[in-house]
Amino acid sequence: IDNLYENKENYKKMIMNFTLYPKGCIPSGIEIEETSKKTYGLSPRPINQALQTLLSEVIEEQGSNLFDGFKRPEIKWTDKPYKSYFACYYKESNLIEINALLNSKSIKIEVLKFIIYHECLHQEFLYHTPEFRHKERMYPNFNEYEYFLDYKLKDFDIEYAL
Repeated sequence: IDNLYENKENYKKMIMNFTLYPKGCIPSGIEIEETSKKTYGLSPRPINQALQTLLSEVIEEQGSNLFDGFKRPEIKWTDKPYKSYFACYYKESNLIEINALLNSKSIKIEVLKFIIYHECLHQEFLYHTPEFRHKERMYPNFNEYEYFLDYKLKDFDIEYAL
């Protein structure tokens, strides 16, 4: 980043400009004003598929991206919703806990499957190493689901769901 953009702040500014002005036309001489942001409520209706079923689908569809010694983990929802993380893998007990906040019809099944795949990768990689990120990006439509989790999920009124 430093070699291409001089520093991290210039890189962030470049990404922000691309996001705000995808056609490349950056207006000059304007004041930035804060606007109200429309938020959406997360549906209180839970997803209609069991986490066990989604885990089975992930293993079947992405098994070739998981390491040879992969063992099917247990999977469950957290007891209550949290706004600090999507899911967690516990190596000692081989358990994936998915944040109960995501148990909503508003969340696409494929987003949940991507999160499950991500947590399955933690069985091989404890940290988000470059090798982990490489395997994570092998998930079909990775960019779409990563973008949703990092940016679009913020459009939902998470405080209401807590």
